[in-house]
Amino acid sequence: MKMRAHLLSGRLVNFMVKLSFILLLGFASTPVWGQAMGSITGTVVDSSGAVIVGAKVTATRTDAGVSQSSVTNDVGRFAFPSLIVGTYGIT
Repeated sequence: MKMRAHLLSGRLVNFMVKLSFILLLGFASTPVWGQAMGSITGTVVDSSGAVIVGAKVTATRTDAGVSQSSVTNDVGRFAFPSLIVGTYGIT
């Protein structure tokens, strides 16, 4: 019985080491897959306060120079729903 208990103990340790390694790999890769996301929304109006329909709006991430464009809808609203968190310029 002592031999069998020792064998089972060794298998349990081996299993726990493998499980720990798998979990460690899973947690280590989280920052790669789990980037923080944000959104920008707004309304485009002219100097009199009237909304502008069909205006092209561009959001440019200032640190990377990456940009996305959107067009205002029938009430002058635009949206960038999935942006990587950062500082953006809107034109």
